[in-house]
Amino acid sequence: MLALWYTPMAIGGIVFCVIGSSLLHIVPIKLLLVISGLSWIGAPLVFAVGPVPLNYWSEVLPSMICGTLGIDLTFTIAVIFLSSSQPLKLQGVAGAVSSILVNLAMSFSLPISLIVKEAAATHVASDTIDSTVDSTIWGFRAAFIYGAASAACGLVVVIFFVQISRSVVSGEKQEDEEARPRTPSWSSSTFVPAADAMRSQSV
Repeated sequence: MLALWYTPMAIGGIVFCVIGSSLLHIVPIKLLLVISGLSWIGAPLVFAVGPVPLNYWSEVLPSMICGTLGIDLTFTIAVIFLSSSQPLKLQGVAGAVSSILVNLAMSFSLPISLIVKEAAATHVASDTIDSTVDSTIWGFRAAFIYGAASAACGLVVVIFFVQISRSVVSGEKQEDEEARPRTPSWSSSTFVPAADAMRSQSV
C-alpha cells in the first residue's frame, strides 16, 4: 500500500520533467521558478496543518504532487541553465554539480528538521501536553513548519535575486575554439594554388 501511495511521485517526476523542459521556451523562467517555490512551500505545509489521521486523497496526494512539481521544476531549470552557460566540455560537470547541490542541501536540512522536531516535542510535552502521542505529532508539525519556512526563504531569494536569461537557456551551444579542428594556414594559401598550377601545366 505504501508503494502504491508513492506511485504519483514516480509518474509525476517523469511528466513534470518533460513539461518543465518544454515550457522553458514558452513561459517566463521566473514564473516557473515561482511556481516551483510555491510548490516547495505547499508540500510540507499540507502536513503541518492537516488533521490527524491524514487522508490520502485530501492531504497526502496533494503534498506528493507539490513536492514532485517543486523538485522537478527546480532541478530541470538549474541543470539546463548551468549546462547551457558552460562550454561543451564542462556541461557534464555542471550537471553533476547541480545534482550534488540538491543532495547536499537535503543532508543539511534533514538533521536540522530532526532537531526542530525533537525540541518542539520536548517543549510541548513539558508545558501543555501530557500525551506522548500528541507531543510527537506536534514535533512533526514543527518540522514541517520549518520545511515550509525554509522553502519560503528560497522563494524570496528566487523572486529578488535570481535572474535567468532565456537566451542562455534556449541558445544553441557552440563548440569551443580549442575543440574545433584547426586548418593550417598554409593549406589554403600554398597547397591548393600549387595543385591548381600543376593541373594547369599538365593540361
